[in-house]
Amino acid sequence: MEKNLKQQMYAVLFLLIVLFTFNNFAADFSLYWIYRWMDLPMHFIGGALISWAAYIIFAWWKKDYNIPWIYAIIFSFGLGFIWEVIEFYFKVAQLVPEYMLDSIKDIFVDMVGGLTVPIVTGKQIGRAPCRERV
Repeated sequence: MEKNLKQQMYAVLFLLIVLFTFNNFAADFSLYWIYRWMDLPMHFIGGALISWAAYIIFAWWKKDYNIPWIYAIIFSFGLGFIWEVIEFYFKVAQLVPEYMLDSIKDIFVDMVGGLTVPIVTGKQIGRAPCRERV
């Protein structure tokens, strides 16, 4: 694995650990119920991190750094959907009266977060843009 890709993967793993730690903290202290908006930035950040990880894995696997943005949507949608199923299974989200609308909103925010990675990076993950040789 290229050094830059490896560093980015460690950064993504670290940020995912921070996100999960904050999620557990927020759940333990009922912050999601006190501050109803707190769920949205968590989904946005989670979608962006999952999309970033997908780009890094795809770049490492395919050795191609121009990865279509559709992968960002697929991965952030897929894992966002799985997260909502887990919430439903553990009856976390069933406490919300508008559960279905909340889940749709959460998955949409996951996908928006996932789309920020290709927009911000210009689909160039893993290495600096090529400079013209003189």
